[in-house]
Amino acid sequence: MVTQITLREIVRLTEQAEATDAKLKELKAEVAKAVLGGEAVENGSFKPVVSHVTRPSTKWKDVVERVVENHPEWAGAISAIVKSPKFTSISEFDKVEVKATAGLTV
Repeated sequence: MVTQITLREIVRLTEQAEATDAKLKELKAEVAKAVLGGEAVENGSFKPVVSHVTRPSTKWKDVVERVVENHPEWAGAISAIVKSPKFTSISEFDKVEVKATAGLTV
């Protein structure tokens, strides 16, 4: 039997993971902004590595046309999504990694 204790634990761990992920994204954004802004990095066992990533552009028009061709019933939904103000293209971002120096493990 699947118990309420197990289900509650799944919910608790999911919420904890989401909160941790949000905090990680926030910290990485702060580090990227600081490093790209020329701020000094404290000497020590770790160093931030910030790289600017540009994703290759997908020709979405071709994809959408093919989907609508095969599934005309989806045309209205796809149109609504594309026109939504929440629909944004994320093609560029700053990737932040923290690397240990001198073979140090975390």
